[in-house]
Amino acid sequence: MVIKKELELAMIDQDKEHLIETTYNDHFEQNIHPKLFDEEFTDSKDCLFDIINFLPDATFVIDSTGHVIAWNKAMEELTNTKADQMLGKGGFQYSIPFYGERRRLLIDLVTSAHEETEGQYNLFWRKKGFITAETFIPSLKGRPTYLWGKASPFYNHKGKVVGAIESIRDVTEKKEAEKELERHRDHLKEMVEEKTTKLKKINNQLQMEVIERKRIEKILKQSEEKYRNIFENAGIGIFQSTLDEKFISVNPAMAHILGYESPQEVINSIHDIGKQIYAEPERRFRVLDMLQENHGIIKVENEYRRKDGKKRIANLTLRAVRDDKDSILYYEGFMEDITQRKQAEEALKDSEERYRNIVETSQAGVFLIDAENNTSYVNQRMAEMLGYKNVKEILGRNFSDFVDQEGQKKALRFLKRRKQKIREVNEFKFLCSDGSEVWTLISANPLFNQKDKYIGALGVVTDITARKGMEKALIERQNYLRLVTGNMMDAITHLTLKESCDVATHKSKLS
Repeated sequence: MVIKKELELAMIDQDKEHLIETTYNDHFEQNIHPKLFDEEFTDSKDCLFDIINFLPDATFVIDSTGHVIAWNKAMEELTNTKADQMLGKGGFQYSIPFYGERRRLLIDLVTSAHEETEGQYNLFWRKKGFITAETFIPSLKGRPTYLWGKASPFYNHKGKVVGAIESIRDVTEKKEAEKELERHRDHLKEMVEEKTTKLKKINNQLQMEVIERKRIEKILKQSEEKYRNIFENAGIGIFQSTLDEKFISVNPAMAHILGYESPQEVINSIHDIGKQIYAEPERRFRVLDMLQENHGIIKVENEYRRKDGKKRIANLTLRAVRDDKDSILYYEGFMEDITQRKQAEEALKDSEERYRNIVETSQAGVFLIDAENNTSYVNQRMAEMLGYKNVKEILGRNFSDFVDQEGQKKALRFLKRRKQKIREVNEFKFLCSDGSEVWTLISANPLFNQKDKYIGALGVVTDITARKGMEKALIERQNYLRLVTGNMMDAITHLTLKESCDVATHKSKLS
């Protein structure tokens, strides 16, 4: 805001030896200090300081004695320091808002070099009367800040240096963006190197296949008849096709796969391979793009459509035959129907899922241990038998964690027999999570890999605690009956002997 104000100016004469005080009326910016104007500034000071005050970059001016004579609005916003707090101040006070101490800034290096101060800046550059540099301030208005500055001499109309001016720009966002870009560049470089390594490996594999293919082609050219026999009698489809989606040749197996009576019927009937053979026509273009990119042989799994409209699945091996100028002449490849195999895989998957459901819902406990006797699988029923709510509480733990000392010895004997490929059923006592005991009947089966190496055991566990309790009660009952019976026999014997004695005594009295 421009206001009319009477200011008392301290005018310094040319030899700077005494002050002349004067008063006059004029229009000035509140942010322009009226002190220390040389006579060279007088004619255009209003225009000059208006320009400085409204520059978008934070800007300040010092005179030849180092006193601040301009501190614009952008500088107020950058430093949170008002102009009236800074105007007329000297002794490097303008550095305090930035560094919290008095020190030289870029503006002080305009007229005289200072090696220590220059070393505190980054990208310091001096050229043709101006200086540019960057610096980092740990805390400016409470946050780390990167600043870029440009300083130059301040001349009067006679070309005499009467001060210096510095513009400062907050480049923190730019610096952070550069750092982020550098991080992305490094990450991209790592990805490129990784992909390059993989592509080299793939390329080596493809080159080996190409070399092998060329060797086979040479052999086939030397024996066209042998090739024809192979072509006609092969169990997989063999074909050649043009760039405009037509078959050049197909063998009988290929015709059979596609549901046609003969190879010639295929050639005559198919005018657009992508639309008539591919279940998804657009996939044909993706396959050809892959072939173009790989510049060799590709192998893909593809869904195709037979003559009767039924969809089947096939493994497709394809390559482009090129001329000496690397232009594609035609395509050739192999096609193997794998529908039954895929269906078998799905059936196996369903079967595995079904058996898993059976195991999970079984009333018998099921567990697997590895070669180190650590549990690798238990079903929910097994966890419940041992008093655990979740199978995760058991997985990975050693079998010995669930038995007492006597049980550990017994378990070691059983596991030794498993390694000898012995399958058997044993009664076994487990310790539950609460310390109680549970008696079980374990049907144990050893597991070996294809190299006949022991890899663990499978156990199916039935809880027989109730039965063991009944057996114990029955034994106790039998012992009780045996004791009672024995006492009764002793009593009967005693009575019998007594009765015999009484009879003998009675007879003796009668006689």
